[in-house]
Amino acid sequence: WSPFHPRQPLARRGDMQADAEGGSRAVLRVLVVGAGPIGVEAALAFTSRGHEVTVVEASSEPFAHVRNYAHVRLFSPWRLHTSELGLSVVGQHPPMDDFPTGQQFISEYLEPVVDYLRRQGSFHLLLDRRAVSIARSSLLKKDMARPSSSKFRVLVERASAAGGGDEMYLEGFDVVLDC
Repeated sequence: WSPFHPRQPLARRGDMQADAEGGSRAVLRVLVVGAGPIGVEAALAFTSRGHEVTVVEASSEPFAHVRNYAHVRLFSPWRLHTSELGLSVVGQHPPMDDFPTGQQFISEYLEPVVDYLRRQGSFHLLLDRRAVSIARSSLLKKDMARPSSSKFRVLVERASAAGGGDEMYLEGFDVVLDC
């Protein structure tokens, strides 16, 4: 089973949308934990297929880990840090065999991709939020044979809050990715 296959019957999962072949498919609600390079690519992949994506990031800005080594030249070339979809969003890009610094990776690829995502109505970025608990909502022992019928519920807290206390639930997700 793949959430990307346009003919997969997903009618039980919520809103429907037309696919490229004139059929319909469900719009999935996706939660991505982490706004690093992998989380950003995952969000781009899901939004490009018409799904609603929420990204939760513990830092006050996306790709915080990459910012820690922004001054360092990466050990692999651009072609190993980018996707075709991401490059189509960014447009112009450097030679794919060059080795970028962390700062170049951020400014020339990651930031333009996130800027593109922010313009999409189906993308939401929650910064300074840490996922504390992820579970299926209302999943009882008798429901274990069909856990996919139950949506995910995620408890998040403000990452910068000393001692916690600033918590909220995000509910109704079909897919959760920890990136």
